[in-house]
Amino acid sequence: MTLEVGKCQEIENDFFQVLSSSGITELRWQKLRQARDRIAAIKIIDRVILRILAKELRIDILIWDIKDSRSNVKGRDDNANLLYMYRYLYINVLHKRWIDTSIWKLCPDENSLIDWKGVHQYLNASSQYFKPNHPSLPDLDSTAYSLVREFNIQEIIPVKSKESSICQVADFFAGIGAYSHRNFNKYNNWLKSNNGQEAIDFSSTDEEEILSDNVINRSNSEENRFIVINYLNNKFKQLKLGVGLEKSKGFKTYDPKNPINFWIYQPQTDLDKAPTKIH
Repeated sequence: MTLEVGKCQEIENDFFQVLSSSGITELRWQKLRQARDRIAAIKIIDRVILRILAKELRIDILIWDIKDSRSNVKGRDDNANLLYMYRYLYINVLHKRWIDTSIWKLCPDENSLIDWKGVHQYLNASSQYFKPNHPSLPDLDSTAYSLVREFNIQEIIPVKSKESSICQVADFFAGIGAYSHRNFNKYNNWLKSNNGQEAIDFSSTDEEEILSDNVINRSNSEENRFIVINYLNNKFKQLKLGVGLEKSKGFKTYDPKNPINFWIYQPQTDLDKAPTKIH
């Protein structure tokens, strides 16, 4: 998720208020299991879309298949591969979707595989030390170093997701994007099985109605997630945001300029292979 720093605190407070009013302390797609989580997720989707339509933020979700020809290699280095994907994401977002003179502040989840605190030490060092593997600095991968220099990143502040509603919302959209591809067939079967229940409003945020057994049994985590996917898909169609689901068998944005952009990484050449661990 990218946005102007001047809007950051306002949006952070806005998302936090939505989650707090729903009784949710942390929103993560992986933890969406119960009806209460689903209610909060739908409210967040509505709020995010309002912010997107107001041109206050954009969301870019890069998804890659660890079983494709690029990633299905022996000894794959997931840490290095994640760093590569960050760079690919930055090229397509920081460079292409924002003005070239932008100065960036990154707030990654501190639980990431990447040692962002170590990378940040490079930023705080004097300019004479801006080179990989300087003896007075941590032994960082040169690719991490190049990310800082290439994309005009001025500051990196890893955050605890529990303390940042923006970080939670970003994680939520990343999770729903990947999940929609991994579980599309299950979702599609679920959708077909509910065709005869069109009177049921899956998008309802009325807590008493949703928790009522007279409406539908929604204790199953898969079903709650499928309801959210269906709601988001209908929102995309209704607002013509250019995001598909059925043909792509998972969320996919057909024009990357759109403010919410799901896209699948495709190997660039036959030689494009995921990095491997060196022993």
